[in-house]
Amino acid sequence: MNTRAAIHCIVSLVVFLLAAGAYAFFQYHVMQEARRSADLAHKIDATVKSAVRAAETSDTLEALAADEAAIQSYYVTPDQIVPFLERIEETGRSIGSAVEVTSVSDKPGSDGRITLSLRIIGSFDAVLRTLGAIEYGPYDSRIASLTFDTPATGGSAWTAIANFSVAVDVPQPPSKDKK
Repeated sequence: MNTRAAIHCIVSLVVFLLAAGAYAFFQYHVMQEARRSADLAHKIDATVKSAVRAAETSDTLEALAADEAAIQSYYVTPDQIVPFLERIEETGRSIGSAVEVTSVSDKPGSDGRITLSLRIIGSFDAVLRTLGAIEYGPYDSRIASLTFDTPATGGSAWTAIANFSVAVDVPQPPSKDKK
């Protein structure tokens, strides 16, 4: 073989080895970046799933808060008792009867309810409609006892003495039990 051909062969071999080395070097770095990219994609996926779970939890908590508010609206809180009684008196006036609060228990019983005694005076229709409006109003109340007095000497004014049991929402102290 002549020297010129050997030089071409050696130069070609060196160029080939350099090209193969450069290819292996860049392939190694590309594979490292592909692994990093896969790790980042996994982290992004986990973060997105976590964000979705957080959003679902937030939606659930909002729905529960709305449900709790709806349920709590059926209870009378201690600071709302006077406005509650005024609404009952106004309800009677709007129907055509006079409602007089005769007594209110100061503390709820073991069932979380207070006793409310009322005297309702008016026509028979007005007294019954007032009783119904109070019992079926937007709060948790029920008639515990009821008596009627007929009008004296042929008058038109009926009297009802009603005892209602009304649910009261008494705030509970925060629980010391942490889990």
